[in-house]
Amino acid sequence: MASKAKPVKAGKLQPEAEMKPNGKTARSVKTRKRLVEATIKLVAEVGVDAVSVSEVARRAGVTRPGAYYHFKSREELMAAVADELDEQLLKIVEGSMDVEDVYSFPADIAAEDQDLIRLRILKMLEHGSVADVLITQRKKVFRANARKGRLQAGVDPEIAAIIASTSLVAAYLAVSEGKTKSQRHKLAKRFGKTYHHMLFYGVLDPKSAAWPDVPDYPELDVKD
Repeated sequence: MASKAKPVKAGKLQPEAEMKPNGKTARSVKTRKRLVEATIKLVAEVGVDAVSVSEVARRAGVTRPGAYYHFKSREELMAAVADELDEQLLKIVEGSMDVEDVYSFPADIAAEDQDLIRLRILKMLEHGSVADVLITQRKKVFRANARKGRLQAGVDPEIAAIIASTSLVAAYLAVSEGKTKSQRHKLAKRFGKTYHHMLFYGVLDPKSAAWPDVPDYPELDVKD
């Protein structure tokens, strides 16, 4: 008679339970998600440099071999974290209602963990405006709004997308003045309110002073 398989203890997944042929089982997906979430929390506590796959596995309740099945190295794990962050940030770009406060969201992430936002900023600088997924997606959104006549006159959708994407840098700097997490989250909300107002209404009040007219920039009309 064949021996019965030993039950898998809750919160402690065995490596053989995860090593499915295609790696796409529901359990495998959930385990990968738990590892990524544990990494994000660990980074917030100890910083990026102190993160290890072994410690993430321990915190996620996954065996060390099981964790290394999903992520062969620390670099793969951190890349997955960056992808998860991109997924959340893209919800902002696309105006997803899944995010409670889309305008404060980047600053809220920075308030919790400045290292993650710093990593994303470095990734943006490395990829540049042509290859970065956030900027390219934002360009699509701004182009679509331009076609629908929703942009103010004189707004270049390509440049506007790049400027809007640098809100990550602004969010990082805005919350960095807070000495405690509570102070940083308050600054994050102030950032969100101001960013929302700037994006939709602008900054300067045309009635308060005689502001100079926008230059014509005739050189932009010259064809190559």
